[in-house]
Amino acid sequence: MHSLGLGIAYSRAWGNAAAKTFPEPVPYLHPWVGRYSRPAPRERRPHGPQPSDRWASPHGIRRTEALRPGRALVRRGGSGSRPAVSRGFRSCHRREPRDRPPSERPDGPRARRTHRGLGALELGADPRRGGAVERLGPSSRPGPCGRSEVHASVRAFRPFTILLWIFPLVWAGSFIAGKWAIRDFPPEVVAFLRFTIASAALLPFAFRRPSAPGAWAPRRLLVLFLLGLTGIFGYHVLFYYSLKYTTAGNSSLIIATDSLMTVLLAVAFLKERMTWRKGLGIALGFAGVVWIVSDGALRVLLSRGPNLGDLLAFGAALAWAAYSVLSKPVAHLYASLDLSWITWAVGALLLSPSLLADGAVSSLASASLLGWACVLYMALAATGLGYFVYLKGIKEIGAAATAKYIFLVPVYVLVLAFFFLGEPVPLHKVLAAAVILGGIWLAEEPRRAEADEP
Repeated sequence: MHSLGLGIAYSRAWGNAAAKTFPEPVPYLHPWVGRYSRPAPRERRPHGPQPSDRWASPHGIRRTEALRPGRALVRRGGSGSRPAVSRGFRSCHRREPRDRPPSERPDGPRARRTHRGLGALELGADPRRGGAVERLGPSSRPGPCGRSEVHASVRAFRPFTILLWIFPLVWAGSFIAGKWAIRDFPPEVVAFLRFTIASAALLPFAFRRPSAPGAWAPRRLLVLFLLGLTGIFGYHVLFYYSLKYTTAGNSSLIIATDSLMTVLLAVAFLKERMTWRKGLGIALGFAGVVWIVSDGALRVLLSRGPNLGDLLAFGAALAWAAYSVLSKPVAHLYASLDLSWITWAVGALLLSPSLLADGAVSSLASASLLGWACVLYMALAATGLGYFVYLKGIKEIGAAATAKYIFLVPVYVLVLAFFFLGEPVPLHKVLAAAVILGGIWLAEEPRRAEADEP
């Protein structure tokens, strides 16, 4: 055994010497030594990120996307990852310290557990400014670098979140401003002034991107005309006349059921599937509307009939539901601002004959400063600024998350009408509002879940 061990050691030593002498690997040395090949020399890597770096070795360079609020961060780590398509070297490449413990790395358990602090900082969000990791986990949605294995989305900064709570308040203010404006102008003139001013203000920002092929076909132009007819002319004329005959609170709660009518029309004309959640939500929403219209007593509704203003508000909600269903097949052909400007301009043209009515032109000269201020508020703030914040919210956090803030509009209207118009808020109206909003949530939740899917 002693001689056998010496033989093996001698064979290995001779093999190492032969490997240093001959450039080619020695194919056969000894049955127990096996095949020997000289390993390739390890290439030394300069310290720090290089312009040619695309991906990372463990704890080495990682490509990170410069995040904005609500943008998604796509990361593919590991030594065996496939290189992604390079977008050029940017200063957002960073090198992680090798001495950092695994629990403090961005993908470590501490970052997943706390969702704030160091992990959020490494992912590009600053907790001091309101940024935080909202989700960290596997995703099947492809990211900007091709295949994505892990992604993290970052919540919007706190100032923008506050803005999302404010824009329903701006829309709710249009109910109060509308009640004041129709004291000085006829309802159709208020609608004409609102969208004439709004379309003129939006024109410099519209048509900056080309539309899709076939967007200006004759049948598409007919759909655009119908959108202006239903969403601008029909909805707003009925809306302002409803404010003339009913309270702002009733009008806002009844108009809030437009999403329920949209579900019904989508099931009827777009062949969407009716589920038990949608059916229950629609039933609850319309039960709340009946409770509102009857002032909490059904026998009163049966004896005197519904209020004219409540019926007009119901018609306004139906007109907006028709607008929503008509816009779905053509919305992808135009940019959002372009489609909005077209519908606003078509609605303003359809409303222009209202100036020929008796007293319409004279109302422009005799209107008070408050009346003009209300018109400007509805045109620039409610229509222009409110719509901009709504689109910004869709871009930052998605349409489903932004739509949840619209639930606040009737709540804000009830509060504002109580303070500025002196409208009472009885208990039955609060309960009916809760029933209506609950029905809308039930009917809309499956649609939001579908919208969130990749």
